[in-house]
Amino acid sequence: MAGYDSSDPGIFKAQSFVDMMERLWQAMHDLLLRMSNLFKDRRTGIIFLIVQYNHIHITLRAAAAGSLVGAVAAVPPLASSTSGGAAAGGPAATTPVGGAGAAAGPGPGPGVAATSVGIGRTGLTNLKECEDQLASCTGLFVDDQLAVHFRELVDWVKKAEQAAKRSGVPEGQHIPGYAPVQAMPILRDFATRWKDAIEAMHREVAAQFAETSCGRDVLQASMTSLLKYYTRFLELLKRQGPDGLMLVREAVSVPSIMYEIKRITKT
Repeated sequence: MAGYDSSDPGIFKAQSFVDMMERLWQAMHDLLLRMSNLFKDRRTGIIFLIVQYNHIHITLRAAAAGSLVGAVAAVPPLASSTSGGAAAGGPAATTPVGGAGAAAGPGPGPGVAATSVGIGRTGLTNLKECEDQLASCTGLFVDDQLAVHFRELVDWVKKAEQAAKRSGVPEGQHIPGYAPVQAMPILRDFATRWKDAIEAMHREVAAQFAETSCGRDVLQASMTSLLKYYTRFLELLKRQGPDGLMLVREAVSVPSIMYEIKRITKT
């Protein structure tokens, strides 16, 4: 083992095992980020991060549940101990086998015991951080995919919402620069190609996340985000008086899009 040097600012300055684990965890995040930057294509780097964080997440969850090979899945059996009361002639005390469980006392159930014994508080903290990183990277992928297939729709919604907030236009009046007449070309473009676009999104995810367990979750996130943007698009039109309502009545309905998404994602 390396010796401790008080003048060395490195890892051996850590005051506890938890500190060292935290440094190791942060170093792992930094390594994954650096590796993702090695890819020339930004989306490929994002996919790399999603796959890695998904694998870490699955492993930590399995360890927390005690379902990994070698993991403790339940409270350890009790064994008699002749220390304490037994030595003084009293009843023998029972203590869990193994040092870690001895201080824990009786647990509320096998699931909680497996969690505490499996990865502990530090592990649970890391699990939450991994979930956050996975969600963040998935969001980046979704944004990138929607920017490819529905850029005009997404941009219009974001800018129209900002314009409506800035101008304070009351309901029933047009949003300056984002009136129904400006939205009409976007709505017509969406109506002509939305089916082909979501099929293309499905094929992309199937190819880019082949042989991984996270492809379905990523696809669901993309489709959910698309539905939210489209719903916001229609709501912006509805609040702009008769002209907006007329466009909404002519637009593809949200249930129709949901039905097609379910049909495509089942294949």
